[in-house]
Amino acid sequence: MFPSGQTRSYTSAFTIPTSLGAGTYRVDTLVYTADWSQTLLYRNDTTFTAN
Repeated sequence: MFPSGQTRSYTSAFTIPTSLGAGTYRVDTLVYTADWSQTLLYRNDTTFTAN
C-alpha cells in the first residue's frame, strides 16, 4: 500500500498458453482501493498478437 498522489510502476509477467488461437488480444489493468470498494483506474490499451 502507498499514499495517494504517487506514480508507481510495476511489472507483471504472464504466460500465454499454447492453446491460445492466433489473433490480437488485449491485457486489461484494474487498480482498486485498499478495501476493494472502488475502481481507481481501468486501462485497456495493451495489445499483443499471438501467431
